[in-house]
Amino acid sequence: MPHRWNRNVALLLLQIVLLLLLPNMMDAFSSSNIGIRSTTEHLGRDNDHDADPPATETLPIENDKDRLAVQEQLGYIPKNYVVVSARNAVNGDPIAIQTYPLMGGSRRRQTKAATTPATASLGAPFPTLYWLTCPVISKAISELERQGHVARMEEILGRNPALQAQLLQCHRDYANERWQSLSWEDQQQLLEPSSEKEPGLVRMKHMLQESGIAGINTQKKQSTTGFPAVKCLHTHYAHYRSTIHNNNNNN
Repeated sequence: MPHRWNRNVALLLLQIVLLLLLPNMMDAFSSSNIGIRSTTEHLGRDNDHDADPPATETLPIENDKDRLAVQEQLGYIPKNYVVVSARNAVNGDPIAIQTYPLMGGSRRRQTKAATTPATASLGAPFPTLYWLTCPVISKAISELERQGHVARMEEILGRNPALQAQLLQCHRDYANERWQSLSWEDQQQLLEPSSEKEPGLVRMKHMLQESGIAGINTQKKQSTTGFPAVKCLHTHYAHYRSTIHNNNNNN
């Protein structure tokens, strides 16, 4: 089932604290705290249930109000910002955004890419396709991470091979969504036979085509568990909320 891991993680998160009991409840809480600004620490850093949480409401056409809301949440507009991918069901404020997989990241990485001939026209790769922007939800998930719930997720995975397979499928789906979001021109530049002679382009293509959620290397297994580490709950939750409408249609 597509994105089943994200649903399992998100539902467990929702059970842990009252703030995450239901997306609509979280949306209602966050809508009453819109003055809280988020930090950017989540950048770079989702128990089986039969019922799904309510779907994120249909996204309207992108507008200036969305850009202003994202700027209020993050303190700036990411250079590779594309569109709001998930909304608060109560007031319509952004919960997550979709980014373009290039021309993003830190200023240092962008400068390095821009001054390297092989990558100058593409910019720095940015593997985080869905970026959680809501400061209230981000703060709540940061607290869960601080309390050690990433390790708890990995313990659950360790006891459930089927869930491990679902997580790997989520990583593959994410990689495919990210690659398909690239323009045809950028894809062709990365696929050019001559690009195989440029180590920087080879690494970039591999990252964009093969890496999982938030750029995690799914081929790198932990010695203690035998499967990839759970990198960041923020990115799993952003992926989940950004694609839940697709999940409900599939279900």
